[in-house]
Amino acid sequence: GEPLTGNRRTDCSCVETFGCEDNILLDCSFESGALGNGWEKSAVASVTFVSGGAATGVYSFSLDGGSGYSARYAYQEFTAPTTGQARMSVKTKYVGSTYGTGIILEGWNGSAWYTIHDFASFSTNTSWTQFTATSTDSLVAGNLYRVRIYNGSYHQLDDLKYTYES
Repeated sequence: GEPLTGNRRTDCSCVETFGCEDNILLDCSFESGALGNGWEKSAVASVTFVSGGAATGVYSFSLDGGSGYSARYAYQEFTAPTTGQARMSVKTKYVGSTYGTGIILEGWNGSAWYTIHDFASFSTNTSWTQFTATSTDSLVAGNLYRVRIYNGSYHQLDDLKYTYES
């Protein structure tokens, strides 16, 4: 018989191929090109998925600027699978705007979210730059946490990961 011709799909997000290994978060590289896959936004937030402007893959993420930044955010909740020290890493690209960008790791105490670590020192490099920081608090297995991207639009973000220190 004749050999089969390969047929390659081009409509998959294939998130795992964009460096999300061992990541606690879903869709770390925003390859869905939309909210979902773990990400949600506050009622007044506006988000953009930048096509073709990614560090890896196709899409990067931008939270549109605006006043009242504390109410403008995107977030993803997760339950810690094991206990250990958390390390956050993200690729950022400065695009210049009026409003800054920050990422906060928050914990849920049963009635409210509280800040564990606020990662807000990103480069003003207009090329993609790796930012890595270790949280000062450990994640506890079974506890609920949330990663919150707040304010907006100084930076495009890609490959946002939370992993455990080894």
